[in-house]
Amino acid sequence: MYGLKAISAANGWLITLAGISIVFSGLLVLSFFISNMEKAIRFLDKQKERIKHAKIKPVPELAKRKKKAKEDKRAEVTKVVWLSPEQVEVYNYYRWITERLGEPFSLQQLLEHAEKRGIRRPYYHLDMFLQMRLLYDAGGDQIGFYRWARDIEIELSEEKNEN
Repeated sequence: MYGLKAISAANGWLITLAGISIVFSGLLVLSFFISNMEKAIRFLDKQKERIKHAKIKPVPELAKRKKKAKEDKRAEVTKVVWLSPEQVEVYNYYRWITERLGEPFSLQQLLEHAEKRGIRRPYYHLDMFLQMRLLYDAGGDQIGFYRWARDIEIELSEEKNEN
């Protein structure tokens, strides 16, 4: 059997109609999506602007009080740590390394970078900084990562520490 009789016998016309309807419905969905894309983008832009402008602006007097409270808190919390010139140099190297690593940082990575750069006695200095509380554990979900203490002021001592 050949020709149109073979197509009719194998339900070819139904298969053809099903294929045409699938392609046509796909084209309808695609055209609907393309025609409404501009509206969707405008809607998302408006939402973005609303979020940007919805930030609450503090009352100037309240903001001044908060700023003064923060300054008072800083003045009370600031602690002075005296370091030898070698320790200050290593401290500055470590701070430079961690700026590139980003905070919070891993002590292992800090030590690896310090050894690569030839810093003398990196383990000793790191332990000393931990004991002086120049470094503290980030805590929370960042256990095992550390941050530099911000409320500590570093001063240079004139005597050399030969430990």
